[in-house]
Amino acid sequence: MNRKKRIWRSGGFLCVLAGMLCLGCATQEGAVDSRDSTIRVLFVYGGAHHSPITPYMRMLDSIPGIEWTPALLPQSAGMLKPGLEKEYDVLLMVQMMGSRWEQPEFSSEQRKAFADLLNKGIGIVALHQAIATEPGWAESPRIVGGVWRNEPYEVDDRSYPKSGCLHDTDIRVRAWNPDHPIVQGVPEFVINDELYLDIYKAEDNVPVLVTDHPQAKGRKEIAWTRSYGASRIFYFQLGHIPEKTWARPECRRIVRQAIRWAAGKAGGQGDPGRE
Repeated sequence: MNRKKRIWRSGGFLCVLAGMLCLGCATQEGAVDSRDSTIRVLFVYGGAHHSPITPYMRMLDSIPGIEWTPALLPQSAGMLKPGLEKEYDVLLMVQMMGSRWEQPEFSSEQRKAFADLLNKGIGIVALHQAIATEPGWAESPRIVGGVWRNEPYEVDDRSYPKSGCLHDTDIRVRAWNPDHPIVQGVPEFVINDELYLDIYKAEDNVPVLVTDHPQAKGRKEIAWTRSYGASRIFYFQLGHIPEKTWARPECRRIVRQAIRWAAGKAGGQGDPGRE
């Protein structure tokens, strides 16, 4: 079993519960040959919607070759600044912050610090609801490469209608490019999950996974890569019911390989969003 560090940045019942889980970690899917190869992951969570965090923790505990540390928002927002790239290789982000959900967004200083961190260079793996976070920040769509909003919104002075979602639907998922390191070895699969509708997707996203669902109008990608500053960014739309999604071996493999890609441990050395 691979030893992982736990540095809690917040108090409360969730921290105690997660700490108990860590003492009884499940057997991992592999072993680490050398500590030098370990990828350091900061698990950034908090805000509204999809509050169970234990499925994410179980998934992280199943991934060989990583050490992960939880960081609850908004308490840990001050960590996301230049210098963090020396402590961590990848941020796994599942937060959903915004006034609509009575959750504080980043301050202007914290937004600048986070953008400066991305310009320095750190891997980002963003999952599901992270596309809806920080609705008041114009830079957010440029970072994650997409937007889900429960009201009409604008991106770069262009207006978009309210987004939608289709719950409890079967989604067929396949690789756009089977040779991409994030999806190598991932077969086509069908999963019952939530499909986002009428969402903004940046033109310079590089598709990684697509669906042929009849309600997926326009561009069909449900996962993509991109770059922001010196940072590699991967976004994956699935995950509405974490205990179901992150128990699926296909989804775990995608996240595991995305973490390696975001950390620069897979693929080539060119444009980080286009490998």
